[in-house]
Amino acid sequence: MKTRTRIFLLILGLGVFLYLVVDFGIDNILLNLRRTGWWFVPIVAVWGVVYWMNARAWYLVLRTDALDPGFGLILRLTITGFAINYITPFLNLGGEPYRVLSLRESVGLPRAASSVILYYITRVLGHCVFWLGWIVLILSLTELSVQGMILFGALFLAIAGAIVFFYARYRKGIFASL
Repeated sequence: MKTRTRIFLLILGLGVFLYLVVDFGIDNILLNLRRTGWWFVPIVAVWGVVYWMNARAWYLVLRTDALDPGFGLILRLTITGFAINYITPFLNLGGEPYRVLSLRESVGLPRAASSVILYYITRVLGHCVFWLGWIVLILSLTELSVQGMILFGALFLAIAGAIVFFYARYRKGIFASL
């Protein structure tokens, strides 16, 4: 991104942040921080580990011997990209264009775009595997009604089917023959 664009977006972001702080109220923010108490530290620590692991995964997708954008840049783009995802109503996709545009100067537009897409698909696949594990635990450890068994069984089949579909598409090229 050009320097002017970055400065403009920084000023715009600070303006929105200040508006939200004033609108919510500093007293409310301080009250909630006091209510959270010492739990604030482990909450931030857990999210720090989550963001570090996400950045590490993306870094492993992107890095080659000839091209290394640096883990610090990837961590920064991961955190800011997720922040944009959380504040935009675009189905958790607002930060991806930002990541591509911010990374294109370091690695080129095609590599930046493909790494963001591959990382996103890998992350979604990880979520699906996580959900499958929980469905198996729910089905094996809880007593469910027939309707509950049918619901969780259908969810399991749908998620497993999606994983198989995406894996097959990935091997052939996700968009190649659509």
